Amino acid sequence: MDDDTTTTSTACDDGYNEYIAPQRKRKKSGTSHLKRHLERYANRPLGLTFEEDSDEENFVFDMNELQKEILNFIVEGGLTCISGILDKIHSFIKLINKSSHRSEEFYDCAEKIFHLDVKRKLNLVMHVRWNSTYKMLGTSLYFKDVFLHLRSSHASFQSYIPLEDEWEKASVIHNFLELFYEVTCMFLAVNPISNVYFKGAWMVHRHFLEAEKGPYDYLKEIVKPMLEKFDKYWSDCNLYLSCAAILDPRYKVKFVEYCFSKLYGSVEASRQINLVLGTMKSMFEDYKLQYASSSPIIVAPSPPSTSGARNYFDDYDHFVSTSARSQVGKSQLEIYLNDDALDLNSQLDILEFWHQSSVRYPVVSKMARDLLTIPVSIVALESAFSIGGKTVLASRSSLKSKTIQALVCMQDWHRESNQVKVDSKLEDEIIEEEKDDDADPFC
Repeated sequence: MDDDTTTTSTACDDGYNEYIAPQRKRKKSGTSHLKRHLERYANRPLGLTFEEDSDEENFVFDMNELQKEILNFIVEGGLTCISGILDKIHSFIKLINKSSHRSEEFYDCAEKIFHLDVKRKLNLVMHVRWNSTYKMLGTSLYFKDVFLHLRSSHASFQSYIPLEDEWEKASVIHNFLELFYEVTCMFLAVNPISNVYFKGAWMVHRHFLEAEKGPYDYLKEIVKPMLEKFDKYWSDCNLYLSCAAILDPRYKVKFVEYCFSKLYGSVEASRQINLVLGTMKSMFEDYKLQYASSSPIIVAPSPPSTSGARNYFDDYDHFVSTSARSQVGKSQLEIYLNDDALDLNSQLDILEFWHQSSVRYPVVSKMARDLLTIPVSIVALESAFSIGGKTVLASRSSLKSKTIQALVCMQDWHRESNQVKVDSKLEDEIIEEEKDDDADPFC
């Protein structure tokens, strides 16, 4: 604010438009205008916000809820159910690793008595990375017989090694969490496209329903709040995800209909499919109007060929490009939906597919381009398994909201050229954590 009483003015950039208060003769007028302006925009929602606590700035981004927070909430609930068992296993692994004699005894027992592959090693755990806990549990279950053998032969180990019924419970939880680990890895593939998310989310949803009807009461207790939280986000996003899945030539309508029938039954599945198809048809009409209003692409004629035989086929490409239009009364969308689906398990670069299909389905390909290029995951690979808070670097906290949103959305596509090796970094972090642990109680 300028202190000159004759030129008082204030300015505010609300993230969308610059607001400049009118100049006034009096000192307070500019500030009053700014205050009223800020009050009006105080509750204006932004896609990106910062929340401060005592020692860090936590990064909050709405799309992150579906891809990362839900799966981490699921896993955290499952691991809490067996926290006592995990503490025992973790403590015992530390005892093994702190003594070369005990480590040698453990792996000798595994190889000579139980004929296990000792190239597999007991994993340490990083408490803020649930995937390391999941892997620790998996390798511990592999060596379960060795654990129990040492428990019976060493009285000093008894308080560190779970009992048989605890191992059974740990095995159930590990099997329950296996799908979430696989789905998370699927979402973190190189350049994940939104069409894969419907399949992964459906797998998680059905996994919940099966666990809810299963024989384990303790699993039912942790599944109920998980399912409620998942249903909230599924109801918000399944329409978009369904449209993206239908635009995958391997899935189309039948795959989505199949998935809905498994979740809801045939009647509700039919209603859901009609809603999705109605949405896609409405979207197609909007795109068709937009496409029709744009200037047509004119392709320059090819120079005459010196080969006489080749001249007979000069108009073949044009024939192919117009073949979709030859089906009287059918739109491009209807033609695409009626075409045979590709093999469900085939490998496909879907963006390349729609690039090549832009001649046959020019309008539908534009729909696909916009829907499918929305990144599935905005979570960095090294932090996707983290149950801790996310921080914004000081250098980025001063950037505009729109700039940070653009960086977040683009990072998924830059990741291919700069892959992060999670396991090696994780091992280094675990080693640093272990340096501060208590001394060996058996020394």
